[in-house]
Amino acid sequence: MQRWLGELALEDELAEIASDRGAGTQIHDLPDAVDELGSGASISGEGLNPGITAKVLSGGFVSAVEISATAVGEVLSGGLADTIRVDSGGKVLVFAGGTAVDVTVSAGGAATISSGGVVELVGSDTTSHLTFLSGATLEVGFGATLSNFTVSKGVTVEVLSGGSTTSTLSVGNGGTLITEAAQTANQSVPLTTPHTG
Repeated sequence: MQRWLGELALEDELAEIASDRGAGTQIHDLPDAVDELGSGASISGEGLNPGITAKVLSGGFVSAVEISATAVGEVLSGGLADTIRVDSGGKVLVFAGGTAVDVTVSAGGAATISSGGVVELVGSDTTSHLTFLSGATLEVGFGATLSNFTVSKGVTVEVLSGGSTTSTLSVGNGGTLITEAAQTANQSVPLTTPHTG
């Protein structure tokens, strides 16, 4: 099912996302439109069309969203995004205070986690095409295994209950690794809580 959502927005105008959108719909604003999802509003199962920017503001929640080529998803302070798929040419930005869980980025897509932003891996998630800036946090959640990853300067990795690491995880100078007691961990650095490289 596809239907027009919110109001059409010209470049530099904002279109508010209504909280009553149904699953399986598409955001059909004009190219260069900016949609905002504010406090108490949530959407699920939508596709973000090319050229659209969607911002998840404080108290906003999105789930099962696919970000098409040239579309941009932004998770701002207090915003939460869950089960996000980024196509080639699409982009996700997680800013300070924003949280994204279960993010999968296809080749040619990108996700950047800024200082104060959090991304949590779950299940079979990997860090492919995810960029963690200094001050960002990567959480390894239930069912996820972190491998082939270097915790770079200023980045924090937290291994949560049910998460694990492999011997291919390393902590660089200035990186921090925090583990919970119940983890399965087999990293290439001594297991400490926290560990700073």
